[in-house]
Amino acid sequence: MLRALRISILMGACASLVACTMWGERHSNHIGEATGAEALERTFWNEIKIKHWTELERHFAVNYVGDTPEGKEDRAAAVQRFQRMTLRDFSLTDMQTELNGTTFIVVYSVTLQGELDGRPLASPLRVMTIWQHEKSGWIIIGRTVSNR
Repeated sequence: MLRALRISILMGACASLVACTMWGERHSNHIGEATGAEALERTFWNEIKIKHWTELERHFAVNYVGDTPEGKEDRAAAVQRFQRMTLRDFSLTDMQTELNGTTFIVVYSVTLQGELDGRPLASPLRVMTIWQHEKSGWIIIGRTVSNR
């Protein structure tokens, strides 16, 4: 009886560790430190906010393809658009993530506060980002942005 009680307590303790809700998501300061799809997106927007262009640019694939309300864009056009942006704050909602091998697909809504070329940023936007893990880390291979 005592042995059964000990085993039950041990199994309960192990089950609580598997759920692992005790520790929250680790916040990352740079994209290279992000550990999950949501962290990648939050860190991506933070890089724009703090104007950390070198870090941001190295996480766009050479063959990146983007589709925005203004039209299709390649890597250079995407980076240039973000560099013209002044982002004071952002919030992400309705996030859905899917992992397929070494690829994350992330879909969410983003509300932006700031300007692009002196005009208020369109907001809210619906975004889908495709992140792929390479030897150098996580890179964006594709992104769609649409007005709600």
